[in-house]
Amino acid sequence: MYAPVALDAAALFSPLAKTPATNLTRDLPIEESVDILLLGCSDVCNILFTLYADQRPARNILLFTLLLDTTDNGNDDHIWSIYYELRIKNAALDLLRKQAKKLATLAGSIHKWHASQYGKMLRFCDDSTLDSVKNVWFSYYRVLLLPEPERQSLLKSLEDEAQKHFRVHALRSNSKDLERRAAILSGSGRSAAQMGIASLKDITLYHPYYWNYGHLDSDFKDESVLKHRKWDLAALDPARRSTTGLRNANPMFVTGGTDVLDWSTDPLTGFHLSIPYALLAKGSPLGSNPLTGSSSTFNLIKAVRAEFRAWSKALRKRNSKNLTIRFFCGDAIALSYALQRKDNNAVFRDPYRLTPIAFNAKDYGVKGDAPTSFNVIDTAQLCDTIGTLNILVAVLPLLRNEVSASIFTHKLMKHHDNHKEYMENVLCGHLPTVSTLLGLFPVEYWTNASVISTSAEQLVNDKNKTLMKAFAMAGQLDQSQLANQMPVRLTWKHQTVAWDPKMLEVMPTMSVQAGGCALLLFHIYLHMLGLEGKNQASSYADAIDFKELAGPLYLHRSFALLLSLVRRTVTVNWDDMMADLISLIEKDDRLVLRKSYKEELYVQLHVMEVFSAANLLSPSVSSKLPGIGLAFWKDIPAVVCVTVRVPCSKLDWLKVLREERPIALGTPPLHCTLRSPMSDGDGKAWTHNFSSIQLCFGRITTQGSRKTEEFRVGVQEDLLGWKGSSDLTVSFQVPSDTLLLETQTTKVAFGFQKTPHSTSIFSSILGEDLSIFDAALGDEENVFISKDFPSEYMDTPACRPPAGDLAVISTVKAQTVLSASINSFTGRISTITRRLNIVSSEVKAALVRGAEIKVSQISACNFEISVNNNVEEQSFSFLLGFPMPVLGSKMRTRIARKSSYVELEAPLADEAAFKSFPHFIHPTFLVSGKPVLWNLPSLKIDCLPIIDISKASELDWLADRSYEAFSKAEHAERSRALPLKAPLSIRTGFKDTIFSMYQYFCGLFRYPQKSAFVLGESASLDFALLVFVSSVRLDISNGTTVLDAAILPMTPELIQRLKRQPDCFQLDSCSLTMEEEELKFWKCALPGMIERCRAEPHRDGCEYAATSRIPLSTKSDEMALCSCGKGNFPPDFKPDVPRWSGISKECFRAAIPLFYPAPFAEPLLDWSAVNSPNGVINVGCSRCQRHTSADGKELQKCSQCKYALYCSKDCQQADWKTHKMHCKVQKLMFIV
Repeated sequence: MYAPVALDAAALFSPLAKTPATNLTRDLPIEESVDILLLGCSDVCNILFTLYADQRPARNILLFTLLLDTTDNGNDDHIWSIYYELRIKNAALDLLRKQAKKLATLAGSIHKWHASQYGKMLRFCDDSTLDSVKNVWFSYYRVLLLPEPERQSLLKSLEDEAQKHFRVHALRSNSKDLERRAAILSGSGRSAAQMGIASLKDITLYHPYYWNYGHLDSDFKDESVLKHRKWDLAALDPARRSTTGLRNANPMFVTGGTDVLDWSTDPLTGFHLSIPYALLAKGSPLGSNPLTGSSSTFNLIKAVRAEFRAWSKALRKRNSKNLTIRFFCGDAIALSYALQRKDNNAVFRDPYRLTPIAFNAKDYGVKGDAPTSFNVIDTAQLCDTIGTLNILVAVLPLLRNEVSASIFTHKLMKHHDNHKEYMENVLCGHLPTVSTLLGLFPVEYWTNASVISTSAEQLVNDKNKTLMKAFAMAGQLDQSQLANQMPVRLTWKHQTVAWDPKMLEVMPTMSVQAGGCALLLFHIYLHMLGLEGKNQASSYADAIDFKELAGPLYLHRSFALLLSLVRRTVTVNWDDMMADLISLIEKDDRLVLRKSYKEELYVQLHVMEVFSAANLLSPSVSSKLPGIGLAFWKDIPAVVCVTVRVPCSKLDWLKVLREERPIALGTPPLHCTLRSPMSDGDGKAWTHNFSSIQLCFGRITTQGSRKTEEFRVGVQEDLLGWKGSSDLTVSFQVPSDTLLLETQTTKVAFGFQKTPHSTSIFSSILGEDLSIFDAALGDEENVFISKDFPSEYMDTPACRPPAGDLAVISTVKAQTVLSASINSFTGRISTITRRLNIVSSEVKAALVRGAEIKVSQISACNFEISVNNNVEEQSFSFLLGFPMPVLGSKMRTRIARKSSYVELEAPLADEAAFKSFPHFIHPTFLVSGKPVLWNLPSLKIDCLPIIDISKASELDWLADRSYEAFSKAEHAERSRALPLKAPLSIRTGFKDTIFSMYQYFCGLFRYPQKSAFVLGESASLDFALLVFVSSVRLDISNGTTVLDAAILPMTPELIQRLKRQPDCFQLDSCSLTMEEEELKFWKCALPGMIERCRAEPHRDGCEYAATSRIPLSTKSDEMALCSCGKGNFPPDFKPDVPRWSGISKECFRAAIPLFYPAPFAEPLLDWSAVNSPNGVINVGCSRCQRHTSADGKELQKCSQCKYALYCSKDCQQADWKTHKMHCKVQKLMFIV
């Protein structure tokens, strides 16, 4: 009941990942132990890849046990087939059934399982999850227990269900000519990242083959199979399938219900498909053979299986003592609230059952070791179906109050026109304001930087007409079909004032005025209801047509839960604020259509203990007696539970629709209604709707008399659900005062909420009100009123504050206060005020005597306050941190010398704040002397594939991807400045230096290859930074590349030592000169680049810890880095540098990334400049890079592809050997 409860008619079964695997521990220091909460985890790719890259449950557990039981990789191909293929061979099926039987036997009880060989690593959170998983395992092998006739009947039913999935997919695709669209949007193009364009041809071959034949065990040489333009319904014929080898329907993909296998299910999406398309160096991790020739698709499958074997090996190496994976089957948000409760049985496990979550006492009891707070919380794609704000409100209290802790959200579906609009709606309000209210810091938003490339997404979603022609594939494919996905990945951190290691306080709670806070929350409320900004609705399933949205994402309960959390995150006069908020809600004209939900709002506010309306504080008993039993209760509570029995016969038509038209039926939201029969005593008809409902199939039981408050309702649950013959029970909470208005004839109805989708489907069947069933309040056969839900437990989760003390901690000489001013018109935070209250008598005296006070902004969020008493030569310094970036240039300073405080008031910055703070690209902290990185994922760099740079002509894609690091504005700045040799802005110059390293090291754009670079204000080595690049690697987790390099910071002492080596400075180097500020930028950035690939912890005596500074210094003649890890390089790290063995002892290993702009902060590169099918940026002639011909005329297009540009016939002929493959691919794949 944390999101709208929908008719579970056509729930998508999505067993495989829709996005490539990522490293879940990417933001954590290597010294830190990890507890990770994965919500909505349908696939194990992220877990396996994290084990490799970092030193539904039944499917996943079975896979883990198979991998653990296989010690020599001997069964990996069968295991891959079992987990990923729709149809499997007999040997794989036998292995699956054997393993399932073994696991079901071990799952006799939770104690028996935990004592088994798998119990230390793989554990269950509760008995109910174990029972659910055991039933699924039993379904995998039950065919072995049946007599032959029944066995054949079961096999036929499984085959029929598999055929249904295939046929639905084929018919949908053929009816809309979506073969190629399905291939692109399946996610495999996204998984290929920087090689996405190169992979599209193969994707269009294997994806339809997979859905026609159910497997990928083919060499893909049969042209008649590969080039069909329609999905092959004939391939569903068992006789046709026998030509490719006998295959069985894979029980792992057969649900046994009405669930529809997600049409985008793709076995390769979770893997990193850039690996096989890049030319890798000999001996590179994960293979070295590029895809060439007509069998490239077959080689793609081989490469994916090779990566799977590497992951499997990493799992087997992992000791159960340092890895525990716990499983829970149920609603992700319900689990989050249950983990916040100290008592068990407080939260129902999902909206469709009355079973409470009862954690295993051994793990979650007083002496249990199961975590209830986490370093990392990953929410998969739940944002699409539940709503980002719902998720953050639920999981924020579970996030540890640590600088390194992160919440990852990932939105996939497109409900907004662009990234900027999405960011304006993601939290149902102004992002900086709402995130500040919650105490969250959206990292990518404020830094406008990410090492994750968005190029593949940009290619899919850019609205530019030219790009659509370059990307869209042959067939009727318009822009709207390509624009239905817009992935957005965000990292959320706790706000912190620990921007500087010397800052010893934690963030104090923010103080706000009641009226301003009420207005802010009112705008959020309107947004949740879709009455302000863009209505955030969800399709609930991307199998449903994108043109029809199923319903809202938020309930009034969602708003009440938000208020419950806000009450803990801000300091405000709560009663005054709620009075103002309720007044705004009741007076707003836009809420006229929502007045029928007003009583539900009051109920949820009361249940969450944030506000109680007058009628809930003292319910009145109507004089219309005799009536329902409630009227006779001695102690009538403010809120009671109504349970409606919906007879099974009233659902027969719906069951037929669920079976025959599950996709058309979709997942329309449900609700209950209370209606006066005609009018109440005042002659006014009324209707009250309630959308926070709990469903359950089963038989109702009662205990006690209806006329007493001890009356209890129970339900004997029918686990068959829709397939059974039991009635449906629907329960919801209502104000008792409303029930007492008309105790006998008030109607209680259950039906669908009115949305465009539900109205179009059901209005002809159910009428205008869309009611499935109704009954009079006095109908004792079908309507029951009790104090609690039909269970002995109440579903009333309480939010608790995040782990850790949120009180203000004083520094030695001062205390700080945080407050915010909210604009009375927009409801947004306009300014944030930080007050430094001086408590030291020494400093107070200095203030009174007129000491000079200086305030300087030292970073996006930090200010330094200096109190200088020049008479007595005393100086005091204080660091004051803001929770978000603020504009110091518009800051107001108030100094109260007698009252002994200094107050800073500054406007909250916006998404363009990075222009004022160019250094704020990846914040680096010291926590207990250890570096913690934000926005710079850690890497196990030796596991990353190495790109072969010996053939620069094969690296056009790398040139493109490295150029994408520049935003549209930065590209324009470079275009203006470089011809004039004018200086660049700090951040653009920093990116340009990295881009130059790529150019020279890889030989891009025909630059001479260099591996040594001198970074400084001049070509001199004095006080410079020397960078020795060993290789360029695929950063497969982040979909980009990284330079594996050694850093040699030159200091006067080091120069003197190195001069004793005669030829140590005889480098074939490239000098990259820069301004002083950019060199400081590099000194600030290098600690993070070194830290992200560190393989060993910092030693005792680390200079960072000793000085509480990182970097140690930004001065040109001083060392910026600590000495930990100096000289630690693997044997195969050998840059082309003379006397490397001696120089290496003074160097530090670093992983230098490309920093990409965030698409919601500023416009990305203008893709109208695309001039070739592989996405090469239009930097001029494809051969010589000239922008005009020799006589100044415009460049000419290739007559075949119309994309490649040339300045002359000579350049075209010279480039033909390289261009001809691209040209051929375009003729096959792209619309001209």
